[in-house]
Amino acid sequence: MEVLQRADGGPRLSVPGLQVSLSHTARHVAVAVAPGAVGVDLCEPAAAPAVRRAAIHVLAPAERQLARESPDVLTAAWALKEAAVKAGRQSLFGEAPRRVRIVALTPPLLSGGRRVLVGSAGTAALAVVLP
Repeated sequence: MEVLQRADGGPRLSVPGLQVSLSHTARHVAVAVAPGAVGVDLCEPAAAPAVRRAAIHVLAPAERQLARESPDVLTAAWALKEAAVKAGRQSLFGEAPRRVRIVALTPPLLSGGRRVLVGSAGTAALAVVLP
């Protein structure tokens, strides 16, 4: 295994024959490993104010409606969207987030038949997506 740097400066693990996705908060780290594309993300409820400001660029209006209930729901929606974009090996900046739609949060459901897991890691929302 090698830890390399992506073009955007983020870390990238190289494991022969496997895909790896990384995420971290100040308190938690998540790693998802799969034989095909995979995305993982963590988001703390304390990040809700920043997520709310950025959501207009990443979450569609219907997704923001789903997530308006509480900071926990908003950060779970953010983690789900970011994990889905990572699974597609895309960036949150640009059009990639618009191509993945959150259909429901309970149970979590994404457009395009993606397999989804949403849970928690300590206080953080945890999302894993397999396309």
